[in-house]
Amino acid sequence: MNLEKKYDEIKKKHTHDLMLIKSLDQYHFIFEKLNMLDKSATQLCIAIDGYSSSGKTTLAKLIALIFDANVIHIDDFFMPKEKVTSGIASHIDFERLKKEVIEPFQSKNKVVYQSFDCKSQSLSKTITLDDKHMIIIEGAYSIHPKIDINYDFKIFLKVNRLKQLIRIYRRNGYRELFNFIKKWIPKEHVYFNHYSIEEKADYMIRT
Repeated sequence: MNLEKKYDEIKKKHTHDLMLIKSLDQYHFIFEKLNMLDKSATQLCIAIDGYSSSGKTTLAKLIALIFDANVIHIDDFFMPKEKVTSGIASHIDFERLKKEVIEPFQSKNKVVYQSFDCKSQSLSKTITLDDKHMIIIEGAYSIHPKIDINYDFKIFLKVNRLKQLIRIYRRNGYRELFNFIKKWIPKEHVYFNHYSIEEKADYMIRT
């Protein structure tokens, strides 16, 4: 694949998305690596794990645009509150992710799943993916051992604390910022440390 040509296409189509365009240069070496893998594989499964507001979704979107990949968001596989325990990552339904996404993808069957709505605490819209040879599982906990898949490429994104808090505030507002500080950020760090997630990644990137 001619990456430079693909970059030009994305820049023309997403003129007003300055963050997306800026990230093309930042992650160029990642795209080069994936381009090499893509030449020799019939299927590719990519993980993008890391800190809240470190740019995981933006990177996943870029990879999907460049390589025509499907993106799975870990947030779509949250558990209802009444089923969450005190265990690490117990709020993620890994079994449903495996059954509805990973197994069908590996078997080259149609991937159909429902996203979880945190407001209603229930499964909502049904998502049917087009048949594509590359899938990206994006979000904190995407390298969790319970996912039980041999990823072809694993990326871990980090961001310094001040930049992280500013991004969360701009994206989610003042009230949710405190929820992240009190709940979600500590949970993520327990997971990262317990399973040595950063060390398991093929690349660690500071954004």
